[in-house]
Amino acid sequence: MPTGRATRETHVTPRDVLVVVGVLLAVALALFLLYELRRVLVWLFLAVFFAAVLAPLVDRVERSVKRRGVAVAIVVVGITLLLGGVVFAFARPVINQSVEFAEDLPATIDRIRDAPVIRDLRERLNIDSRVGSVGSDLPNQLVGLSGPLLAVFASIGQAIVGFISIVVFTIFLLLYGPRLVRTGDDALPDQVRGPTTRIAERSMLAVSGWVVGNVLTSVVAGIASLVMLLALGVPYAFLLALWVGIADLVPLIGATIGALPAIVVAFMHSVTAGIVVTIFFIVYQQFENHVLQPLVYGRTIRLNPFVVLLAVVIGVELAGFIGAVVALPIAGVIQVAVEELWGADAALGVGIVDDGNGSQEPTKA
Repeated sequence: MPTGRATRETHVTPRDVLVVVGVLLAVALALFLLYELRRVLVWLFLAVFFAAVLAPLVDRVERSVKRRGVAVAIVVVGITLLLGGVVFAFARPVINQSVEFAEDLPATIDRIRDAPVIRDLRERLNIDSRVGSVGSDLPNQLVGLSGPLLAVFASIGQAIVGFISIVVFTIFLLLYGPRLVRTGDDALPDQVRGPTTRIAERSMLAVSGWVVGNVLTSVVAGIASLVMLLALGVPYAFLLALWVGIADLVPLIGATIGALPAIVVAFMHSVTAGIVVTIFFIVYQQFENHVLQPLVYGRTIRLNPFVVLLAVVIGVELAGFIGAVVALPIAGVIQVAVEELWGADAALGVGIVDDGNGSQEPTKA
């Protein structure tokens, strides 16, 4: 009996099948290309990141010299000279202390091994006999190291190529980035153009301010640690201070990671030095958190501590140390986009206020 409902028959033509197959093949090809080009895409992402950091400085110089190319050249040469000066100043003491550390390492290991607590632990766990069995098999294990050594040299070569590529990409983005942004902006519909432009401007402000602030606090941490370690006569002071500065780049946990080796070496030097260095890092951490960071990060992004920790963990998992360093700026860009698109200012604990000069700046929530 008819139900009154019209039945619609679907006819699948050979053309429809070809279209579906073509789309699937195109998607598969795109995914394959993304996977094969993943290293280049990472280099490009880092170049975009560095270009966003340097763009405000280039813009300031361009307002004085009136030419973009000259401004980029001045900034690139200036940064190169600055980094070269830092390397020249610290390279010799760091290399000398690294060699000294390598030469003293066997004696240091012997002192640690002969300590009463360690000696008791060795006897209880029968560590010496286990190490001896491993050592007897060491020649056989060394035979198979040719493959890993070649892989190490290949990785070094890739790192050099990656570094050069990132530098070149960054320079080209600084030169032609504004033109590309204007071209893309003109192609957007009017209702999308405004939010997109604001997201780009605020993201650049947040990323640039955060990176500059992070580098400044890390430099201060390294110099303060160097002065303290030299004053106490702690060995490998330059090497330890360099580690403190590098580790301090990692948000939230970097300062603690950087302080631990210095504290251990200070205690090995003397108990008094160890106690003083421990107190120094505790006091300095409070100074950095409550005095230095509000001064340096006053014009940059402020995130909820849980979001900071989550971003750092995700960054480490995805890209190691570099991922940990760039995780917060990326989280800040996401926050800016959320605010512009959905108005969720409190979502990650960051707000934007006008500085009274017609520009906007992120502030602490």
